[in-house]
Amino acid sequence: MLWVPSKALAEGSYQLELRDETNSVPTQFQGLLEYDSTYSGASSSGITQKDRPLYVDVQAGEVINVSACGRSNADSVEVEIYYHPPGTFNEFTTLPPLGTKVADTGSVGNNISCTSDMNGVITNPLVRYDSDSAAGGQGSGTYEIRLFNASQNGNNGTLNRFDITLTPDTTTDPDPRLNQGRLWTYIWGFRGNSFGSASAADTNYYVPVPGGFPNTNFVWQLDLNNFAGFAYEIIANELGVDSPNAAGNNVAGLSVPISGNSATPQYKVYLSYPTLNIGPPPAQSPVISNLRFEDSAGVDFTFSPTATPGVQDTGFFKFTSNVDGTYGIIIDTDDGNGNGPDGIYGPGDVLLLGTTQANAETSVEWDGKDANGNTLPVGNYNAQVQVRLGEYHFVATDAETSGGGAQNGLTIFRASSNTNTSNTLVYWDDITGLGNPAGATTTLPNGALSNTPAGKHTWGNFSSGGFGNLRHIDTYVFGNSSSSTTPLVIETTDTPVTNNPNVLLVKRITRVNGLTTNGSTNLNVYVDDPNYPYDDNTLDSPAPTPLDTEYWPTPSTYLLGATNGGETRPGDEIEYTIYFLSTGDKAAVDVQLCDKVPSFQTFIPDAYNSVTPAPSGGVGANRGIAVEYNGTPLSYTNDADGDTAQYYPPGSTLPAACDNAPAQAEDNGAVVINLGNLPESTAPGTPTTSYGALKFRAKVK
Repeated sequence: MLWVPSKALAEGSYQLELRDETNSVPTQFQGLLEYDSTYSGASSSGITQKDRPLYVDVQAGEVINVSACGRSNADSVEVEIYYHPPGTFNEFTTLPPLGTKVADTGSVGNNISCTSDMNGVITNPLVRYDSDSAAGGQGSGTYEIRLFNASQNGNNGTLNRFDITLTPDTTTDPDPRLNQGRLWTYIWGFRGNSFGSASAADTNYYVPVPGGFPNTNFVWQLDLNNFAGFAYEIIANELGVDSPNAAGNNVAGLSVPISGNSATPQYKVYLSYPTLNIGPPPAQSPVISNLRFEDSAGVDFTFSPTATPGVQDTGFFKFTSNVDGTYGIIIDTDDGNGNGPDGIYGPGDVLLLGTTQANAETSVEWDGKDANGNTLPVGNYNAQVQVRLGEYHFVATDAETSGGGAQNGLTIFRASSNTNTSNTLVYWDDITGLGNPAGATTTLPNGALSNTPAGKHTWGNFSSGGFGNLRHIDTYVFGNSSSSTTPLVIETTDTPVTNNPNVLLVKRITRVNGLTTNGSTNLNVYVDDPNYPYDDNTLDSPAPTPLDTEYWPTPSTYLLGATNGGETRPGDEIEYTIYFLSTGDKAAVDVQLCDKVPSFQTFIPDAYNSVTPAPSGGVGANRGIAVEYNGTPLSYTNDADGDTAQYYPPGSTLPAACDNAPAQAEDNGAVVINLGNLPESTAPGTPTTSYGALKFRAKVK
């Protein structure tokens, strides 16, 4: 096992910990693949030829010092440096256009020994490039470093020692032990020449990921432990293995075979905690709204992937997020043993991963197939939709070993510096996409903390049957998140739902002038109206059909408010709350609620401006409608501007949902909200998406 005191991270081989437990030079090395190395084992390992430049973030006046040794002291090396102006790099898509070449050593001998412990200053760097414009430099920006083993260029070219360190001037010698947080790349490539601990690494890497909200970031520390492969790469992205794969299967978030699959780098991977342009993590969580599942015709939540070819259709999960982020949709399809849905969102289930755009509807197609491409049987299913911030996946490609014993493999921490980290939930699934090989594990559905044995992703040495060989092994984390659930139905033919949905409504006065009391009238109590049998969970005898009223969430604490709000006078503000509960024997589809503003009152357009706004509404618009749903209170604009609620002023043509609202003497307008599909309740308060409350306020004329 390789070791370095106190995990002191620098900018090269010292940080990569090329030493053993006695602090002496190991007999084998994890050599850095040179810039354009072609690995001879690419056909079996998945480590193909690609350019692997290194990058260093430089501020004006700093000096870049580069040192290197080939695979042996007899090898010649070469260093090229290119300049890219600020703003060139963000997330990886393809390597940028060639920058301006500012230095090239040509083929030269090494300046440090291939067995150096890198434990002191370097007095003779191969390159000292001064970025100061007064010295002819290019100034601030990102400098691309290309390292070559000139004696082994191309096939299997590696460097056993390298260092890239910034100094304030050309007279200061670089110290490879410093923690600078400036060196990074999209792809770290290594050739270890061993499957096990003879050349294993305990390296830490640092990955900054956008936080979803402006100027925010998560920084994740990838903590390797006894990690080895004959050749392997370190990359970072937001979804894991590219999906769908060559066979058309959804494999994002899964560990899968190398054959037919690939993983694309996306985020910068630093050798120490990044020190420039890193924002704080976001304080808030994402908000999901208007979630539903629709068939391809947009009619209802049933679809028929099992129908006769030519009439088969697909379905779409649709929802809106208030931030740029990622989503994880888990469809409860199997218990992991082929026994069908089990009520748990975990291994064996279908996992769909993708990205969300702030305040725009996300539409995710699903063909009704499991992770292996098999069409699922007819039946009722449920899906959990989660929106996540700062998602990071580490995909280990052809890495045969992680950990040297039971439960001590790699893990991921949230980092705030080189030395300060905090625990987070770590996720992986080595079962679903690999067919449950011997030794495979999963932390789904709830993840495991990174500081616990269960949160260490461990797999064995290839020589002893470890399953990392010829596979992509995915380990991932994410930051703040929110989730919601929605039902769907697979049928043999896609016919509109003909069921018995039912939505109960209870209207109460909950505040007068912002208070829950009005004189001697208490507005914060439960009132069981004897004339309305559906505002409690007490069934009549004989019980009604269907059993409408048994699933309210504890009426005495949920259905608060009065039927008579007490005396009011002109100018008083009254808050009305309409509680709703889906309590039929099937989900209620395309639910719209309409309530007219009472006579002799005027709708208050800005009553909920201080409540968190729902996504997609007009920026800066007044919000006079509030909805509490799925445990989240949100406010909605009054206009037809993209969110799912609207106030129709007096004289407006009202939608059909208002046809059943009681007639009244005065037209004061109406409040309307589209709740989408409401799954049927199965127990009091279960699921949380089966009930909620609509609120608005009006002023007495």
